[in-house]
Amino acid sequence: MAYSSEGKDGGKNEQVVLLLAESRDAGSIPLVLDRIGVSSVVCATAEEIGAEIDRGVGALLMEEEMLSPSIKECLVRTLDHQPPWSELPIIVLLRPGPETEVSRDALLLPWDVTLVERPVRVNTLVAIVRSALRSRRRQYLMRDQLRALEESETRYRTLFDSMDEGFCIIEVIFDGNEKPTDYRFLVTNPAFEKQTSLSNVQGKRVRELLPELEEHWFEIYCRVALTGEPARFQRRAEQLQRWYDVYAFRFKQPEKRQVAILFNDITESKRAEEERERLVADLEHSNRELQQFVHAASHDLQEPLRMVSSYMQLLQRKYGGKLDETADTYIHYAVDGTRRMQSLIEGLLKYSRIGRADFAWVDTNKSFADATANLATAIEESQAEVTSTRLPSIWGDATQMLQLMQNLISNGLKYRKPDVHPHVFVTAELGAQEWLFSVRDNGIGIKQEDFDKIFQIFQRLHTQEEYSGTGIGLASCKKIVEQHQGRIWLESTPGEGTTFFFTIPQKI
Repeated sequence: MAYSSEGKDGGKNEQVVLLLAESRDAGSIPLVLDRIGVSSVVCATAEEIGAEIDRGVGALLMEEEMLSPSIKECLVRTLDHQPPWSELPIIVLLRPGPETEVSRDALLLPWDVTLVERPVRVNTLVAIVRSALRSRRRQYLMRDQLRALEESETRYRTLFDSMDEGFCIIEVIFDGNEKPTDYRFLVTNPAFEKQTSLSNVQGKRVRELLPELEEHWFEIYCRVALTGEPARFQRRAEQLQRWYDVYAFRFKQPEKRQVAILFNDITESKRAEEERERLVADLEHSNRELQQFVHAASHDLQEPLRMVSSYMQLLQRKYGGKLDETADTYIHYAVDGTRRMQSLIEGLLKYSRIGRADFAWVDTNKSFADATANLATAIEESQAEVTSTRLPSIWGDATQMLQLMQNLISNGLKYRKPDVHPHVFVTAELGAQEWLFSVRDNGIGIKQEDFDKIFQIFQRLHTQEEYSGTGIGLASCKKIVEQHQGRIWLESTPGEGTTFFFTIPQKI
């Protein structure tokens, strides 16, 4: 039996029909849609799906395991009787793992099908649903425009002339072998000229206007005219030096060979997309070069530094106490300096490797356990108490999550108050679309004016004599969290302790 959840948009035309197995998604997906203002109705049978589609809906979202032969037969029967302007968006959530026969068959369906492999991020699912509903709205807009065209010339002109999108109706011309050779413009709206820079085209053939127009335009419109299957596509018209987003469907009776076309000039957005892709490629190239440089430079620095450190330690062991006090002090400073430089280089190498991640499901309870095991000596020496609540599994890089947890816990152990045993407490709670982690300590705290500074690489608030360190740990934490598309911040009061917060997006 079907039940529905009314979102803020209301109205059946905006409703998403859901066909879900008895799983976690069956409960979470309607809540996600409701949260973004999209109403949904959950169906259990083929008959309920057919009835909802006939009443008018925005999209169909289903899980792969529900695409049974009976459901498929019902969809074929229902969608084949939809009007020519209608192409219901169908979103299929695939099971994780190898491609199945069901998923291959879904690709062959003559409909607007989007396949999405689970697990899928909440933001990704929301974007796909909104894109499907935008596409559906354009179809309903087209339906309304065509009704207006047929019902009233006056109403048609009012609507037709106010459209921002270009619109035209063409007649496809075939040769004796049913091959498209040309098409003639029958109707155009005022926006047509703005979108194409072509004027006074009614009654003219496109070959007259654009003799070098690519063949794919004729092939697509021919297919729409002959089969009645709508087409949604993006293509570039080289002679016009423009990109277009096009929706085409058969108009009137099949023998008329007429096609209605709604289109939009997307040249600027395409240019921006190409420029964005170029900038991303350049940035990735620069990052790779930077990582290679840091790795090479750090490696080249380590060898002479090891030699200096070895000889200085040898000098300290052989002549320590045999020279005057000033000489012993100089040797001590030199040995300590080489050790700190080695720590700095090792930290820099770890920081440079953060950009390379291997994402999978990560049990952060294990991350916490491994971090505390690695810090066992520091915990024992400081008589610290390090505890946590039950932590979730998240989609991330296991090595980086261990490094993040270890750095934040180590921070709480290091910056402790004199004569006070450290206490570090780790928690996590589920928000709307993300996990919120917190790492709380009872240490010395941080001044508010230093909150941003501590996440910058090589920035330190204390001298080496007060607290040792390289200034890379919290910068690495920030880089890891951002690599996982999360945020990191802190709350602190000097003398009372610090709580670090970070978020990791949830996947469903």
